[in-house]
Amino acid sequence: MNNEEINDNSAVDEMNSIPEYGGTEVVSSDDGEERNQKFALENSVLLVLGANKKKISLLLLEKIFFVLKLKDLTGYAEYEFHPHVMGEYCNDLEDAVINPESLKGSWKYTPPEADDHYSGGYIVLTKSGRELYKENIHELGSDEDFKGYLRNIRNVRRAYNEYTDAEMLLLSFNAFPEYAENSDLYDMIYDKREVIAKKLLKKGRIDNKRYNELAVDGWHRWQD
Repeated sequence: MNNEEINDNSAVDEMNSIPEYGGTEVVSSDDGEERNQKFALENSVLLVLGANKKKISLLLLEKIFFVLKLKDLTGYAEYEFHPHVMGEYCNDLEDAVINPESLKGSWKYTPPEADDHYSGGYIVLTKSGRELYKENIHELGSDEDFKGYLRNIRNVRRAYNEYTDAEMLLLSFNAFPEYAENSDLYDMIYDKREVIAKKLLKKGRIDNKRYNELAVDGWHRWQD
C-alpha cells in the first residue's frame, strides 16, 4: 500500500495520505468471480456518488476511480484503465454505471446532450440509492478502515467538484499522456489550454509554474 503524502498542484494531487481499506468481504455468488467484481464495483460507485448530493459527470467519476487506483485504494473492486479519447478510462466502470445489476435503480444515468463533448453523461443517486448509502454507512460505520476509506472518498469527491470537465481533461491529457488518444477532443482541449489554465489559476487550483506547463509549453503528443 502506497500511503505517500501527495501535494496539491493538480487534480490528481487532491488526496492526502490514504489509509488501507479492507472493507467487508464480498459475498460469493453462483455466477462466480466476475459477478462478485461487478457487485464490488457497483458498491464503490454507490459510495462515491453518496459522498456528495450533486450529480457528477461520468468523466469526473472515471478520474476519481483512477486516483483510487493509483493509491491502491480499491477495496475488493478490481478494475483496469486503458487509453481513451477522454484519457485514462475504465470500461468496467462505465458498464457498472450504465448497466448496474446488483444495485439497479440506485442511481440515474443521463446520457450527454448532442453538444456535450466532455462529460460522458451524468449520474446522480435516486431516493432508494440514498437510503442504501445510509444503510451501508450505518452498518460499516464502526470499522476504522472503512471510516478512513470513506473520509478520503469524500475529500476527493469534494475536491473534484471544483473542476469542470474541460479542466479535468486538460490536466489528464497533460499529466498522463500515455492514456490519451489522438482525437478531435484532444485537439479541442489543447487549443483551449490557455483559457482553461487561466481559469484553474484564478480558482487557485494551480500555481504560476503549473500554469506555464499547461498553457505556454508545447506538450501536444502528436505535434512536432
